[in-house]
Amino acid sequence: MERYVVRHEFFGGLVYDRQEDTNILIDEEFYSALAYLKNIPDTKILQTIGEEDASFLEDEEFLVNYHPNYRLIDSGFTNDTLSAPGRVHFYYTSSCNLNCAHCFSKSDSSSSEMTFEEKIHMLDQMYELGINEILIGGGEPFTKSTFPDFVEACLERNIVTKVFTNGLLLTDEKLVQRMAKWNLKYLSISIDGSDESEYERVRGVKGLSLIKDNLKLLKQYCRFTIAASITINPYNFQTAEKLLALINEFGFDRLKVRPVKPAGNVIKNRDVFLTAEQYIFFIKEAQNIWNKKYKDKFTLDFSWGDTRLVYNSDDNIIVPLDIVYPYEGYGCFAGKVNIVFDAEGNALTCGFLPDELKKSENDNLRNKSIKNIWENGIKFLSLRKLEGNAACLNCNYYNVCRGGCMARNLFFGKDINYPDPWCIKKHFPIVL
Repeated sequence: MERYVVRHEFFGGLVYDRQEDTNILIDEEFYSALAYLKNIPDTKILQTIGEEDASFLEDEEFLVNYHPNYRLIDSGFTNDTLSAPGRVHFYYTSSCNLNCAHCFSKSDSSSSEMTFEEKIHMLDQMYELGINEILIGGGEPFTKSTFPDFVEACLERNIVTKVFTNGLLLTDEKLVQRMAKWNLKYLSISIDGSDESEYERVRGVKGLSLIKDNLKLLKQYCRFTIAASITINPYNFQTAEKLLALINEFGFDRLKVRPVKPAGNVIKNRDVFLTAEQYIFFIKEAQNIWNKKYKDKFTLDFSWGDTRLVYNSDDNIIVPLDIVYPYEGYGCFAGKVNIVFDAEGNALTCGFLPDELKKSENDNLRNKSIKNIWENGIKFLSLRKLEGNAACLNCNYYNVCRGGCMARNLFFGKDINYPDPWCIKKHFPIVL
């Protein structure tokens, strides 16, 4: 398997490095050189490009013994738009064993889910387009007996795979032994409470003790990273000390912190939606506690919108991470970098937007290709044409947030072009 996947893009090329699990941006000249080398016999590469260039490409392993160590993809692109999504978010099923008060996807009930073969066809398209990452959730994916087969199909295609689960169904030792062979980027288990009472208030059942037992079983067999995902809400934003102690006690490798978004069940249960000030309170408390007690135990990151943050509590500044994919226009990654597919095959621009903005009945994997939907999907084109607003467009942090979370813009301001009420510049100094 080649080390690199090289996609032709409007800015030059997007290189995925399998070994380092990272994306690299290259210009048109470098892309053209790599494309040119693909057509030269190995025996003539050195004399064609010279010893200095050949040595550089060998050192970086673009060439191994003067043979190209990359897969080249040129599927066509339009100006200012990626040739294909950077990553796919996939709701494997709408079925779930819970009905959480803050679930953003619960309103997307699915009566006609794709067949397993249709889901595999999606993976084949991803491979051909050079889409190297998939985030799989639901619903609860482990409610479906075919889910382990699907994960293994992702890994067979060398797709970076991240699995999101509530962790309550991972009780079968045979299943966990099978999972031990999976080379996942990580398995993320949702927690959302520092004790059974907090957990039950949001998720409707007592489940922490079961998760602790299941995690012990996972740790016995599996070597991939196991993360805890905590959605901060008004019931748990003041419990940073207890939450971090629980993460350490359970033995998680990573803590992913996310705010509640105004979508799905949150629209019906507005008491679980929190303010920016409440979320900031948790970030500051959690970072201080982690710095003092747990920085050698597990990793910690916060999300504000699309972007992960590292917070420096001493100077009250944040450093944004994951600003990798270049894209144009106003608004977050939705429809410009990410694509979401629900269990029925509907293409969604974002899981948090209302139906009239996130999906069209015409854009479905059963009748259109990923490439066709990405380039011509009605909702995707509409999001790429957003006007934005003067405050965001003229802000020196625009390239970090692009106006922030459009779902929050709609929820609070009733206009998708408004600035995010959680404006990151308003709440933090930023180090770029």
